[in-house]
Amino acid sequence: MSDPRQPVRRSSPEPARHLDPRSRRAIIEFLARLLGLSVIALGPFLFNSRPLHNTTGMLSLACALGAMFSTIRAVSRGDVIGRGSLNKWDEALAFVAVSRLAHLVHGFQT
Repeated sequence: MSDPRQPVRRSSPEPARHLDPRSRRAIIEFLARLLGLSVIALGPFLFNSRPLHNTTGMLSLACALGAMFSTIRAVSRGDVIGRGSLNKWDEALAFVAVSRLAHLVHGFQT
C-alpha cells in the first residue's frame, strides 16, 4: 500500500524530439512565406523611402492576407484541424499571430 500522505507521482509524456517530415516541410514553407512577405513589406523601410511606422502596418496587413490565403488553401486541400502533423491551418494561425504582433508594434509607434 502506498502512503496516503505522499503525493502521487504521474509520469509525464516524453517530449517529441523529432518532427515528422510533413511538419518539418510545413514549418519551412511558413518561414519562406514569412520571409518573402517581410521583405516586400519592409523593403521601403530598408531603402529609406518610408518610416518604420508605415512598414509595420504593411507587415501586419501582409500577414493577415497570408493567413487568409493559408485558410483558403487548407479548406481546398481538406486539411484537418488538430491532426498530428502541422498543416495549412497551423500556418494560418501562425500568420495571424505575426500579424497581431506587427499590429501591436505598429500601435506602440503612434
